[in-house]
Amino acid sequence: MDKQGSGVVAPYLEKNTTSYTTLLDPRMYVSGMFSVRGTPTNFLLNRKGEIVGGGVGFRDWSTKEAHTLIESLL
Repeated sequence: MDKQGSGVVAPYLEKNTTSYTTLLDPRMYVSGMFSVRGTPTNFLLNRKGEIVGGGVGFRDWSTKEAHTLIESLL
């Protein structure tokens, strides 16, 4: 979503590894489709690919509570 593109995002991702896919959206196309208001934005999808949860801002998805939430949505 960063309008400055991969030149800004790539160094951040090198320093801060993630276990999820990171989408670069410099034209804000996908951000507009999903009404993204800030970064990071996380979406939780069910097995049908429907958005069932998520949040704006950093979330530690590695905690036991997060795993319990995700498992309850499957």
